[in-house]
Amino acid sequence: MLTTLRLALTVVRGVAAQTLRRWAVTAGLWILAAMFLFLGLLGLALALWFWLAEVFSPVSAGLIIGGAGLLCAAVLVMIARQRSRAPSPLGSALSDLLGSVKDQDPQAAIWAPFAALALLGFLLAGKKG
Repeated sequence: MLTTLRLALTVVRGVAAQTLRRWAVTAGLWILAAMFLFLGLLGLALALWFWLAEVFSPVSAGLIIGGAGLLCAAVLVMIARQRSRAPSPLGSALSDLLGSVKDQDPQAAIWAPFAALALLGFLLAGKKG
């Protein structure tokens, strides 16, 4: 029995060490790839700035590249926010409850979310002491 337990623990340690090593190598490769991606994008942006500086003024070239970068960032932020909004685990039950509260008393519709959050806080806080 004890020998079997030692064997199982040895196997688990070996698998855990191998998994951690694989994760570390994968993370290092991702970081290296991100660095080269950054350098490549920086080079392309610099080449674009030089070309735009010949066509327009250097300040206009900087404003065009900066504006395009901000536009790309705004689009990516909107996509990320849209993808991060998962449906509520309570689903339609909570929306039905809030809908019925709104129909009965308009002022209760204002206070209902605060009361629900307070109740949730009390439930999640647990006992202290």
